[in-house]
Amino acid sequence: MDSNIRKNRSITCLYIFTVSIWFLRMVLPGIKYIFIPAVFLLLVFSVIYFKRTIFNKLLFIEYIKTFYPLIILGVFYIIGILFSRNLYNICLKDMTELLVALFFLYFLFISVHGVHSVQHLKQIFRKITSLIGVFSVLAAVLGLMNLALKLQGIEIVSNSIGSSLNMDVNFYALFSFLGIISFLPILIKPIKPLKRTYIQSVLFVLILNIFFSYSARSLFLLGVTILLLILLQLVNLKKGISDNIKSLSGNTRVLTYILLILICGLFVIFKHTTFIKENITPVYSDYQSVFSASEKDNYANFLHEAFKTEKLTYAYEIFRQQSFLQKLFGNGFLYLEKFGERFYNNPGKLDYPHNPILSSLLYSGMVGSLFVLSFLLISLYYGLIYIRKYPLFSLMLFISLVFIFFSGNSIFSVPIFLFLFSLSFLIRHQEITDLKIDYNLKKSGSKLLKEVFDYMVATVLII
Repeated sequence: MDSNIRKNRSITCLYIFTVSIWFLRMVLPGIKYIFIPAVFLLLVFSVIYFKRTIFNKLLFIEYIKTFYPLIILGVFYIIGILFSRNLYNICLKDMTELLVALFFLYFLFISVHGVHSVQHLKQIFRKITSLIGVFSVLAAVLGLMNLALKLQGIEIVSNSIGSSLNMDVNFYALFSFLGIISFLPILIKPIKPLKRTYIQSVLFVLILNIFFSYSARSLFLLGVTILLLILLQLVNLKKGISDNIKSLSGNTRVLTYILLILICGLFVIFKHTTFIKENITPVYSDYQSVFSASEKDNYANFLHEAFKTEKLTYAYEIFRQQSFLQKLFGNGFLYLEKFGERFYNNPGKLDYPHNPILSSLLYSGMVGSLFVLSFLLISLYYGLIYIRKYPLFSLMLFISLVFIFFSGNSIFSVPIFLFLFSLSFLIRHQEITDLKIDYNLKKSGSKLLKEVFDYMVATVLII
């Protein structure tokens, strides 16, 4: 028994280590170079610990049945590449991310399946979310240091925008949002004043990192977050609220007041000086100053830039110009060059609609986009039904879904979202396996039929 406990702990630590590097290579320079050795280490340990099950045929079939959404979407992606007759770098990167995800998920599946319990999955994810919080603070501190030194003419990492250590500022900011979510379990409990001050300081650093990452949609979501903090303080004035809400309100009160003071200060500076207009707001608008018009136009331009509405419209224009067969089955990734020509006057600078559903509509037609939409809705449905059992997972899935819906070329574009998306199907598999109805689903065909039925019902209900 002690041997099994040690085995589970060892493999859990290894998974946590690998997932952490998987996440961190998005935001910290140099981490990507130790990712391959980490995955190789995972392979070696998994072969040692699960040598009897790693090549089990029935288990492999069960794995295929659990993660077939990723495989189906990958097939459509490959067909789109074949239609293009050209392997673009962005396509190669996405396919690499998918293969790495499938490889990692197989060993995670073996580990979870080996103990026949959702508790093991909870343990792994709980530790991963804790590490996300720690590493998000590390990334935020390094990013703000980079910004401070850059203002002095010194650059740690060569980057033309913000404090981001990664060229993709949107997902650099997303990492900080996930870090904020990871601290929620601490905030909903009564804590000592010293620890409360420490946690609020950490959250303040993450919020500053989001602001200075210069991601337009991140700034919009940050504004929503601050409004929720203010609302939380107002709700606390009512009687009869739950203890968790009271603790959350008390543990974020000073932070909320500080943010309110900063917002008021920025508003005054914006009204009476040109510093913010000339140095901050243009960066949020794709390096073009759209803040020279009226205030009404300023906000409209900001929202257009944040959510890429012009690119969404152009994607629909391309789709309308396609033939019937292309509308049905897609025309590959030729749209990447069209977007480069339209928005940068350079077809060699590839760009995309910044929406995985519209991208799939162009490269795999209505058939492929229907699958993408269905699986995204199903994953969202799982996040909703498991919000009580897996609150951190659900919140992280929701915020990642918002980012990728207005940023990604595909669901494979961002490892963080790809992992959470896949985890939703793994959780569902474990829940079905642990339920009593499993006695009525001993035949693999019956179990597959139930899963397909669940997916169809979930899609229809959410639509």
